[in-house]
Amino acid sequence: MLTSDSKTLIVVFKNELYANQIRKLLETNDDIDENTVVGVKDGSVRVVTWDEKTWLDQKKTGKIGSKVLLIGNIKQSDKLLPLVDFKYNEFGIKYGWSGNQAIITADTRALSQKDKYDEFLKINNAMLGINSEEDFAEKEKKEETEELSEKDNQESTYTQSVVERIEKEKTEKETQKAEAEENKPQSNSVFDFVPFKILMGIIQPFETLVTTGFINYFGNIRKMEEQQYLYGLRRFYLNDLDKFLNG
Repeated sequence: MLTSDSKTLIVVFKNELYANQIRKLLETNDDIDENTVVGVKDGSVRVVTWDEKTWLDQKKTGKIGSKVLLIGNIKQSDKLLPLVDFKYNEFGIKYGWSGNQAIITADTRALSQKDKYDEFLKINNAMLGINSEEDFAEKEKKEETEELSEKDNQESTYTQSVVERIEKEKTEKETQKAEAEENKPQSNSVFDFVPFKILMGIIQPFETLVTTGFINYFGNIRKMEEQQYLYGLRRFYLNDLDKFLNG
C-alpha cells in the first residue's frame, strides 16, 4: 500500500508492454518480510506512465522533480546517453542513470548468433525460475495471454498493416485475373499451354512463402527484443532500481 512517503517514478515508454512490466513488478507485494526486501520495499514507489509525446511536452516546462525511467529509444535520449553511468551491459541490454534520469535500451543484433541467444535464454530462464523447455513454453504462453489481455487483444500495428496489405493485393490480383480470363479472346498463345500454367502455379506460392518468411522474421526479432527488455527491467528492478531511487 502506498504511503505519504512513497516516491514517484515516471516511466516513459514507446511500448506499453514495458511500462506495464515495471508497474507490475513495483505493485506486486513480493517482499519476504520486513527485513528481506525483493527489489524495492513494497508500497514505497508510485508509478506514473507517460508516452513519448507527454514526456517531451512535460520536459519543456522544466518542472519534473521526480525520478524518470526512459524505456527504449525515446526522442532526445541521445543527449543523455553520454552522461549515463551504465550499471549493466550484456546481451545487447544496457541500463544506467545520470542524476534523476535512468534509461534502458536493447539491441537485438547482440543476439544474432544462436549460441549467444541460447546463453541469454538460459540466464533469462534462471531468473524466472524455469528449469526446462516445457516450463519456458508454459511461461511464454501465460505471458502472451496476459499481454493480449493488457493490450485489449490488439495485434502489432505494423504486422497487422503488412498482413492487410498482402491480403488486399492478393484479392486484387485474383479479381484482375478473373476479369482477364472472362474477357480474353480465344487464342493459341504459348501462354495458354498447360506447362506454362503449371510454372505460374509454382511461382505464385514461392512469392507467398517469401512474404510469410518476412513476417515470421519480423515477428521473431520483435519477440527477441521483448525478451531483452523484460529481462533488463526485471534485473534493474531486482538489483539497481532502489539505488537509483535513493541515490
